[in-house]
Amino acid sequence: MLIKKPDGSYVFGFWSEGQIRALHLASLEILERVGVRVQDSEALRIFAEAGAFVDGDLVRIPAGMVRDALSGPPERVVLADRNGSRKVYLEPGKISFGAGCGQPYFMDPQSREIRLAEEKDAEKMAAMAQYAPNIDFVACLAGSRGSLADLCCFRAVRACCIKPVVVRAASSNNMRILLEMAAASAAGGRDGLRRNPSLAFVLKGEPPLIYDAETTRQIFLAAENGIPVVFAPVIIPGKTAPAKIIGSLALGNAAVLSGLVLHQLKHWGAPFIYGIEFAFCEGEHSSAAGPEVAMMQALAAQIAQFYGLPAWGSYGTTDSFAVDAQAGAEAIFFTLVAALGGANLAFGGGELGSGTVGSPAKVLFDDECISFTKHFLKGIELSEETLALEVIERVGPGGSFLAEEHTFRYFKKETWYPSFLNRKPLKTWLEEGIIKTIADLVSDRAAEVLETFNVEKLPDSVLAEMDRIIDKAGDGTLYTGGN
Repeated sequence: MLIKKPDGSYVFGFWSEGQIRALHLASLEILERVGVRVQDSEALRIFAEAGAFVDGDLVRIPAGMVRDALSGPPERVVLADRNGSRKVYLEPGKISFGAGCGQPYFMDPQSREIRLAEEKDAEKMAAMAQYAPNIDFVACLAGSRGSLADLCCFRAVRACCIKPVVVRAASSNNMRILLEMAAASAAGGRDGLRRNPSLAFVLKGEPPLIYDAETTRQIFLAAENGIPVVFAPVIIPGKTAPAKIIGSLALGNAAVLSGLVLHQLKHWGAPFIYGIEFAFCEGEHSSAAGPEVAMMQALAAQIAQFYGLPAWGSYGTTDSFAVDAQAGAEAIFFTLVAALGGANLAFGGGELGSGTVGSPAKVLFDDECISFTKHFLKGIELSEETLALEVIERVGPGGSFLAEEHTFRYFKKETWYPSFLNRKPLKTWLEEGIIKTIADLVSDRAAEVLETFNVEKLPDSVLAEMDRIIDKAGDGTLYTGGN
């Protein structure tokens, strides 16, 4: 639905500001009445000293602490590429799209076989993200070396992609190591990384309202180092939250606010990105591509805007395990909802099967969906020039506009031209003989790109330093450098 703003303009949204405020108050009630469980002594001490009510490991957070915490983070967050150039602006009215890489499984673009992901597959996904013009950042998580998977994936991504990186650390120790690897591979070293961060961390409180020692330490590390953190508790209605969407939102929002309070108590003013990850259980499988998920994601983005915080979201989401009609319908729908809903940092490009399978071909398909959506969001400009009344008068009734200078000036700007979606007439399509589906086209192109595309390489010395850091971690040495 469209919400009318005070200035008379309209924006897409489900709720008015009054409804969002009511949900905010419900979340404050959860934090004051129910509280959160904190399993870290330092966090308990910080909460108690700030005025929270601490009873064993149960912490009840007064509304005033939430209000103070909301005044801390910047309303905009900027991510740089590995060369130090500021590229991704997370601020009102702007959305950046990212490609995932290193899901547990990988689909080969040539054979279309789905298999367990390997380290080289993270390189392929990162290279594809670098190639795709509408992909702004790359997200990494999995790999093939157990507890070192996040480190190996980051190394692979950094080597094959210049764009900003978003990563989920396997542990607080690995987060320290990732910070060192990022400083070693980014322009300006550690100081440059803090001034123009080229990575952000994702933290997922699961289950919500529980802060184990690892989650707490990662919150502290991100805050201390000034690295943006996406705090996105996982909410599963009917399992980890009430079955009704509104109750799940209230609980999820309370979880985000509690994380924000802890984050700001550790380092006031550190960058924080609001997020809630939703999924719905269908037996043992969790679906992330239904319309109810899209509604909750759009509402979460509205809530983030209400707080003046950058919003995490998802796009390109599909439950399908192939680039098929289902994937197409779900991907374009979620991409449009993310853009209209006001998400700033949108994840999900290149993912199949609710984020379990990484696909280079799907990266290209999602890039096409982003291009489609961006053109739609440009809207239609109303001006004397665009109305072209003088041109219409000059051509006259029944005349042709083909030779008009106005036509040459605007026709390419007004029309969207796809790379893969069909715009051919039937005769041409039939004359080509071999009829290819969209899956064939993006798979063929992905295989070609991976064979021929060259990324600006990192110096051998930088790659060697990152390898040294990973090898040190592999020896079982607990990293103690830096913060």
